[in-house]
Amino acid sequence: MAVHRLRIPDDVAALIRGLHPSLKKKVRAGLEAILDAPENGKALEDELAGLRSYRLGKLRLVYRLAKGA
Repeated sequence: MAVHRLRIPDDVAALIRGLHPSLKKKVRAGLEAILDAPENGKALEDELAGLRSYRLGKLRLVYRLAKGA
């Protein structure tokens, strides 16, 4: 089993820290799901090619897989 790492830019981490506790819980669960299976997110197209989107109800986490991942 491959071990995945998560890198969150400082400005994004600050944004997450400022969220309502219930939203923070959803985001944390989504990030854990992405770490468990990064390929489960939907591959985006056109100008967003190379990014993936993981849906959390009305929210979406948009992320990029590192090369070689």
